[in-house]
Amino acid sequence: MTTKDKIIEISTDAFAKYGYEAVTIDFLLKQIGINKSTLYYYFKSKKDIFEEVIKRNFASLIKKLHENISKCKTPEDKICSFIDIICERERKDVLLIIREIIDGGDNFSEELLNLFIELKQILFNILKEGKEKNIFQKNDLSFTMYLIIGISDFHKIVKPFVKKFEKLSDNYKEISEEDCKLNLKKIVINFLKDTQ
Repeated sequence: MTTKDKIIEISTDAFAKYGYEAVTIDFLLKQIGINKSTLYYYFKSKKDIFEEVIKRNFASLIKKLHENISKCKTPEDKICSFIDIICERERKDVLLIIREIIDGGDNFSEELLNLFIELKQILFNILKEGKEKNIFQKNDLSFTMYLIIGISDFHKIVKPFVKKFEKLSDNYKEISEEDCKLNLKKIVINFLKDTQ
């Protein structure tokens, strides 16, 4: 692993765990085990590190979405592939974005916001195709995105809490990743096909 990759990997973990505002350059230096001159050789500021962390995160996600969706033939298959990939993200990747959104998104540059728009555009294209082919009755981008991201992200975020809760209640069992994906696919496709 290169020094730059190590900086990105450790910074990703730090931003996901503590949020942008709480992470300092000194904290990162201690975690990474390098000096300031080495860090500043690769990045000008904490903001630059954060930008690179988010860009890599989203670039990887968007690339995977394009690759997998391009292999699908029907809008239903495409929406299922979209859900699979969104649900397969690591917990730290979800926390990284959620923490920044909770803080108001002030640290997202226009370039980073455009990555969000690109993600939404992939979903919009699937919904549009489904509507044009008369498979989906709705092409409600915002609500569909809330359904997919909301359920998948919440499932990732609450895992540690649910494990504690599960020990105290015989009636409550953790939903597996696979069951979450299967149920989410049913909910989203039923919503999109509903004529009301």
